[in-house]
Amino acid sequence: MSAAAVAVPYRTTRVMTAREVEGYPVALETGAARGSEVVVVGANIHTDDALARANGLGGRVADGMIVGNWLYQAAVAVLGPQMLELGQFRVKFIRPVYVGDEIELVVDAPADRSGGVALRAEVLGEVRVVGAAMIGPAEGAPR
Repeated sequence: MSAAAVAVPYRTTRVMTAREVEGYPVALETGAARGSEVVVVGANIHTDDALARANGLGGRVADGMIVGNWLYQAAVAVLGPQMLELGQFRVKFIRPVYVGDEIELVVDAPADRSGGVALRAEVLGEVRVVGAAMIGPAEGAPR
């Protein structure tokens, strides 16, 4: 592991605002584009609050990539810029993060002595996303 940019445990807080998730429908349309034809994706749990609630959720669910990106940024803050070139990163989504949630992003020393860091995103003390990051090429990756 490279010299840490900041000490662990590292904590920072972000709020999942509606503005944060505004780009999601645009990304869906872009991702679904076929040649010059854009396929418009219908309402879903990320874009429609009523639909999300009708399906037993607490409201619009934030795109997991947003929380994943925030955790990656926190890992870079701790592990330093080498994380950008040689980093390994993985996350597991435990429970949804909703629009309006205040999320505490935590980077801590791992329990397994891997040389990396443990990651988690919490809402009101409840773990919603867990993960890990470390510096070094993935096993079997080209060097």
